[in-house]
Amino acid sequence: MNDESEDSQRNMGDYVRDYKSLPYEDTQEGFRRIELRKALDGFLWESLVEVGCGNNSITKHLRDFKRAVVIEPVKELLDRNLLGRESDVRLSGFHGYLSQFGQRSNEKFDLCVLSSLLHEVENQSGMLTDCWNILNNDGRLVVNVPNAMSLHRILGLNKGLIKSV
Repeated sequence: MNDESEDSQRNMGDYVRDYKSLPYEDTQEGFRRIELRKALDGFLWESLVEVGCGNNSITKHLRDFKRAVVIEPVKELLDRNLLGRESDVRLSGFHGYLSQFGQRSNEKFDLCVLSSLLHEVENQSGMLTDCWNILNNDGRLVVNVPNAMSLHRILGLNKGLIKSV
């Protein structure tokens, strides 16, 4: 599995502080959520894992699901996205990394969503393997990424989250 080191966890805290300070990030995230909802409408599914929820979990925009898990290593973001939704028994959060969730759960899902995340991790093939491991045999992986020279990748490089753009 794609275990993350303590160093990358510390860097993640710095990264999130910078991410929250970017004035355009909420706007970009809003547009990404619109496009992601359109993509999800193209599949038949009942269960979903969202890996990395950012400021605005896709689960906030979905109603017709039987089971959803939001996996987020930054507790503040996870708590913010689940706030006021505690009574929804279909939804749960996991504070940690996808690899950790996969080690602790045998649950399988119809969809795994990586929205604007894959390009920011060092071991991309490991993360994709972790995604496939939590999917049903006919499950779908939905990934969106910006271009290679995006601000996100440059910021990830400067924060030490990735070694090169």
